[in-house]
Amino acid sequence: MLEFIRDFFIIRNSGYFDARYYLIKYPDIRRSDVAPLMHYVRHGWREGRYPSAEWESIATTSDHVLDKNSARNPLVEYIKQNRGEKVTFRRVVQQTLRFYFHFLLPFWRQRGIVFYGGYPYPEREKDGYYQRIRAIDSLFTDRWRIYIDSVPLAGRDYWHDIPEPRVLVLRPRGRGLRRLSIEFWIRTCVRRAGKVYLQSVLSSTGREFFWGNPRITKIIDVHGAVPEEFKYQGEDANSMHFERVERAIIPRANTLVVVSEAMRAHLANKFMGQIPGKFIILPNIQEIPIEPWEKSFENHKPIVIYAGGVQVWQQIPKIIDAIMRTSHLYHFKLYSPYPQEILALLPEDRRDGNNPEIESKTRAEIIEGYHNAHYGFILRDDRVVNRVACPTKLVEYLAAGVIPIVDSPDIGDFKTSGMQYVTLENLLNYQLPPEPVRQHMAEQNYSVYSQILYQYKVGVRQLKQILTPGAEVSE
Repeated sequence: MLEFIRDFFIIRNSGYFDARYYLIKYPDIRRSDVAPLMHYVRHGWREGRYPSAEWESIATTSDHVLDKNSARNPLVEYIKQNRGEKVTFRRVVQQTLRFYFHFLLPFWRQRGIVFYGGYPYPEREKDGYYQRIRAIDSLFTDRWRIYIDSVPLAGRDYWHDIPEPRVLVLRPRGRGLRRLSIEFWIRTCVRRAGKVYLQSVLSSTGREFFWGNPRITKIIDVHGAVPEEFKYQGEDANSMHFERVERAIIPRANTLVVVSEAMRAHLANKFMGQIPGKFIILPNIQEIPIEPWEKSFENHKPIVIYAGGVQVWQQIPKIIDAIMRTSHLYHFKLYSPYPQEILALLPEDRRDGNNPEIESKTRAEIIEGYHNAHYGFILRDDRVVNRVACPTKLVEYLAAGVIPIVDSPDIGDFKTSGMQYVTLENLLNYQLPPEPVRQHMAEQNYSVYSQILYQYKVGVRQLKQILTPGAEVSE
């Protein structure tokens, strides 16, 4: 038992365990309602399971093979052997001086903003959650941003980090005197800044010290219906926990940043007038250059794209079913941070072909892929998680002339704004519009994108007025 406990904490603090990855990759664990990390420590590694995409890559390309007959967990052994240089007295002094002179003194002269949420390091860039954080971060590069990052990340385990100019990452980990010291600096930064931005309900326990301090401006970015998302995935315990967190913090926020008018209405109805703060609507959007609506075909087939994750609400099995039934009619390109998860859903005799193409791409490569795509999957069903959403890929589809293929069109504010789309049934029955009509639909969708972009710019101006009074937004 002591060995299990030791391994549990070694792996938990290493950044090599990704609970989301583990539950998506192994549906039997998700259905069993067992703690994913504890399952991996006790049984998973013996069963040849991977704890994260990062370790899967290491284990399959090196000598660290998952051996079911091994007496020791190879991940634990790997972590022990690769902890890096020892923390010498000289290194501690160097890092402490760097902390004081590169951060503390400049920060004290210029107040910054404290963000509760993981910093968008390059290795996190493919995750939509961190893309949202990066977009918000880019608005305030003229001042210090302090990130309270509680999410373990392999290779980044020291208690503070300065990854770029005017950015400090504090990691509230450890125990005893070390933990108290980190908490002291967090409280100092929050009080000095006077402004806290929670990147999500997921970033809060609801018990942070600043909720009861009226001098601190508190902003929550509600870019997803978190309790409802967990409920949708069958994670009732997490759903109930974050329902309690929402009830504790949302009525105490000064400002709620939401991605759609539908989200604002949902929260107003859910809390029945108990939200005293103001709302800012800030859609998930980045400007994309306008593209010609006329597009080339691949082997005389329209190109259908998908760019996104593998969450349950993306309905990947339904996408795979559509591909199997219509690959003789269309050319499919699927871009995801988890290509192996999608590939595993294909019949074995279809995994080595080029239709569908399944790859992991950077955002720049995905944008490039939109240039030739005619249609794009966005198979959200009709439930609150989707009715309040502003999927980044849907905004990008509209900007790049990609006509959405929908299961339900009731996604965020898109339908009410005039979005043109085709249904999944249209695709399956080959009832797609002629190319001139499709191009006209693309033009109309660009006007919807323009409305969203305008709303984004208004939201940015409002947010800057709160966090950096007097700031202007360039048009």
